[in-house]
Amino acid sequence: MNDNNQDAMHLNIYFGGSKLPPIKSFDKDNELVAYLRTSSKEAAVFRVGYGVLPKTIVDEFIKSKGYQDLCTPVINQVLLKEYYEKWIDKVLPEAVAEYKRRRDVMIESVEKYFPPGTYTRPHGGFFVWYESEKDFNAPKFLEEVALKNNVNYVPGVAFYPVEQLGHMYNPETNDIEKLKYQLNTIRLSYLLLRPEETEEGIKILGSLFTKHLG
Repeated sequence: MNDNNQDAMHLNIYFGGSKLPPIKSFDKDNELVAYLRTSSKEAAVFRVGYGVLPKTIVDEFIKSKGYQDLCTPVINQVLLKEYYEKWIDKVLPEAVAEYKRRRDVMIESVEKYFPPGTYTRPHGGFFVWYESEKDFNAPKFLEEVALKNNVNYVPGVAFYPVEQLGHMYNPETNDIEKLKYQLNTIRLSYLLLRPEETEEGIKILGSLFTKHLG
């Protein structure tokens, strides 16, 4: 793996052009920012967290982690060390190119088959977020309509903080307000399926939305 710290911090699924530097890169003395990452996306089956922490909190951080899982399995760390040192610089660019291709197909399919709404154009990761212009209950629609037609998505409400505690920024009022769930939101993944399967799934789901939402 490249020894340059800036490059090391950019090991991720990103295909949006120039990468924004992580906030940690501005913490030259390692005093203010806790930089936390996971191998779960860039090294598939391994879910090992890692980070760069200010010295003042390292001991307490390790202690708190120990309360949760005692320690990370050594075999996972050894295998990841081998992978990062010898393979990731070859594998990751190839994976990113394929994910970009799948992302493009999903966006094109959403534009073609979905009813009016807003959606993200992600510069990385594995997901597109869609919000319908019309109100509908995404969890209920999933259970009663989508799954019965062999298509799946994750309702957007699964990604909101606890409603009683969460807050959100309202750009219209330039103020922080109590969080309100948006039931008409869904998260779509382009990670697993081949592009042609993604297009077929989005086509089916789009037709169901159009039929049932009017």
